[in-house]
Amino acid sequence: MASSPFPEHFRGVITDVKPDRDRSITIVRKEIEVDPKARDDQKAPCSTCGVKSKWIREGILILDSLGWLYLVGPDCAQDHYGELFKIEETRFNHQEAERRAEAYLLTKLVHLPELITYAKAMQAAANRTITPRDRLHYSAKAIAAFRQAATKQDGWLRVDLGHDFVRIARLRGMAVLNRKNTAPDLAKSAVVELQRYGNTEDSAFATMVRAESAGDLAVLASRMRDALKALKDLRDILADYQKFFSVENYNGIKEWAMHGNCPLPMTVEIRDDKRTIEIDGARKRLPIDVVPIMEDLPPVPIGMSGD
Repeated sequence: MASSPFPEHFRGVITDVKPDRDRSITIVRKEIEVDPKARDDQKAPCSTCGVKSKWIREGILILDSLGWLYLVGPDCAQDHYGELFKIEETRFNHQEAERRAEAYLLTKLVHLPELITYAKAMQAAANRTITPRDRLHYSAKAIAAFRQAATKQDGWLRVDLGHDFVRIARLRGMAVLNRKNTAPDLAKSAVVELQRYGNTEDSAFATMVRAESAGDLAVLASRMRDALKALKDLRDILADYQKFFSVENYNGIKEWAMHGNCPLPMTVEIRDDKRTIEIDGARKRLPIDVVPIMEDLPPVPIGMSGD
């Protein structure tokens, strides 16, 4: 019916008798669409309006308590059945949400062990960002200058020549400049959510069965989506950190710092796996070991696909 240009011609569908408001109803299908071009530019008829052409999309197939099928437009169904339709639509929408959630969860839970392993590996990588970021943010004046470049200059570090601004280098990896390091929290939220299913397929499906009994499959699926999104966002953040602490990015910052018109007196050093940004007159010199940041991220498991 969903793909037919004439859904009203299906066996059992009644269009010439107005539905009885006193009968209970069950929504069989929603969001039925027709193509007027395949119908001589005619809309589909609505059972509540006789044979009058009324709708193109969002048609609804309704079964009443005597087994009669009606095809109605979305507005007409509400007007004709009133509160009865609202109640049934709520039930149907929840049923459909649970059905979609079940299908989604089944595709994820078969990969649960790999997802948990991946999440824990990403959590370890997220925690490795803490010390390098804290050491970088000790140079508050440098961070302020980098944020200004990121937010107001499209990432460009530039110098003022009096008559014009000259771009020297473009910053890479802006996530490290944020006021809060969200990576550890994202990782923790994903690990906690995935571990609610246990560590085996059997425990995962037992969790799913309990949610189904409580009518909470859609809630469970939403939380799974949030966990996988957190892991995707985390991967982007970690990739950003690697870009910022790369030799290429620090070489650009160093070039800017060495320019005679650099607005911030600073020294930038790149020595093997160490990076240093030192503001002139700073009380501490904090080299940053970038080895933990630059470790390869774990491969993305199959269970992450489709999200």
